[in-house]
Amino acid sequence: MKRYYLIIHFLFLIILVIPCSAFSVSKEIKVVDFRGKELTFSKPVRRIVCLIESALSGIYMLGKEKNIIAVSTNVYTGDVFRYYALLDERIKNKSLPAPGSWEFVNIESVVALKPDVVIIWSKQTETIKSLEERGIPVFGVFINR
Repeated sequence: MKRYYLIIHFLFLIILVIPCSAFSVSKEIKVVDFRGKELTFSKPVRRIVCLIESALSGIYMLGKEKNIIAVSTNVYTGDVFRYYALLDERIKNKSLPAPGSWEFVNIESVVALKPDVVIIWSKQTETIKSLEERGIPVFGVFINR
């Protein structure tokens, strides 16, 4: 449960519309993912590819679903579809791209979306490496129960 709150905390930091300058002199947003990697953003992210359903629910809880530009394929094929379809017409109509899941990610499809950040399982090391080599920030998540 503690990890879940950490995910929400991260999402809150990078999605928040309040300018960072209200909190400090620095205009950068810095977060540390579950790999221990620090990510730095010069502004709140606006384009999120979220390939983890549990993190996706956090984005909806924060009211920032408009920032989501792609979701996990599991959102369309799993039991959660009917719930997300009630929350978001784009999911109901299956109009949001679904470039992958925890099993496989189509790197070219993600790159074409030009995301500000990709939220993905931290154990997908090859995918993370490929995205980061292409200049795409990746927030790796891992939840221990």
